Amino acid sequence: MTEESLREIAALAVDATNSFSEEVLYESYTTNFFYLFGGTMVFFMQAGFAMLTAGCVRSKNVKNVLVKNLLDACIGSIMWFSTGFAIAYSDKTNNDYGHWFLTSDAFNDLDNTSDARYADFFFQWAFAATAATIVCGGVAERCSFKGYICYSALLTAFIYPTVVRMTWGGGYLSQEGYSDYAGSGIVHMTGGIASLCGSIIIGPRIGRFLPDGSVNEIPGHNAALTMLGTMILWFGWYGFNPVSELSIAGGGIYNATRVAVITTIGAGAGATSNLFLNSALSGFKELDMGMACNGALAGLVAITAGPNVFTPMAAMVVGALSCFVYTGASKGLKMLKIDDPLDAFAVHGATGFWGVVAVGLFAVDSGAFYGNGGSQLGKQLLGAGVITAFVGACSVTMFLAIKYIPFIGLRVSAEEEEAGMDVSKHGGHAYPEIAK
Repeated sequence: MTEESLREIAALAVDATNSFSEEVLYESYTTNFFYLFGGTMVFFMQAGFAMLTAGCVRSKNVKNVLVKNLLDACIGSIMWFSTGFAIAYSDKTNNDYGHWFLTSDAFNDLDNTSDARYADFFFQWAFAATAATIVCGGVAERCSFKGYICYSALLTAFIYPTVVRMTWGGGYLSQEGYSDYAGSGIVHMTGGIASLCGSIIIGPRIGRFLPDGSVNEIPGHNAALTMLGTMILWFGWYGFNPVSELSIAGGGIYNATRVAVITTIGAGAGATSNLFLNSALSGFKELDMGMACNGALAGLVAITAGPNVFTPMAAMVVGALSCFVYTGASKGLKMLKIDDPLDAFAVHGATGFWGVVAVGLFAVDSGAFYGNGGSQLGKQLLGAGVITAFVGACSVTMFLAIKYIPFIGLRVSAEEEEAGMDVSKHGGHAYPEIAK
């Protein structure tokens, strides 16, 4: 999803002095529809995140996380409109693509038959909202409402758009040859690293770690919602990855369907491998449904950087190995006494990093395992390092500022946390008949 490809699509039939040929109009219409279709599917992933998060928290905080997931999309739309799209895609020379508050004539012209600007804005907004929603799981059950709104606004207004500017927007990492087809690093690492910073700064939930240093498992309240959320996310990924082909014209539709197959294999390998790995770690005493769900998501995240350059066999390997990355990161955070209720960093941050690196190893045209040397691997490591450093520095600054500004604050009081934020902030329990 490079700046050049976006411009080529957005500039279809831009010569307003000539009448449109039937072929050009057809290509323009199909491109707009492809963006609209993909953006709608990616937006539906918000429902998946909402169900997954609701299922993984305790019943006393269900309303709270659902409202926060909704607000990620709402605040994200305002911030992406205000500053995000312009930061991500404005051309530094003539400012002819992204615009502050969409102020260009192209965005104010009601005759929008000549390009895909609106469609592209919609598609890219859905990605921005996804990056913001990832953090909800990392700070769940103790983050203040004001603090959450501030974080969501800042991430979609500046942090995520700047990462896009450096990559898909034609900036430094793009010029260095960094490759990230649909955003293992750009979207998922950004959300995962921000989540990790938030989890550390806000501190663990009350009772999560016992005085003797052991981990107190706090199970989610609804396994069915967890599974439903996972399956909705998997469904939405068919908008996330295949539609990142950006056009179905020419051979685009064939490339998109191939990407869909590679995505499917990565998810299946991740879920299966993680289920059996964690079963083995428990002495084959149980098959944890949660591990199967997180394994599928880890496989999807890992495959997202290179579904256009992985073979089916490589996709299986990348997806299967993601379970080791996910499990290692999850257990590592617990050892460090970092509380991440949904394993947001392990699923999105750690396996997002693995997906970025995997392109440098398994890409058919440039990967080290296909006899192409380590040049692309070096570019991928550079990209992962720059994204980690930038997002980490911005997120630490952001969360510390929110924490210490008196009228905002990052965490709710101990009393509110114990009672549950549904009662203290949202007018009552999500399940009032149970609370009686």
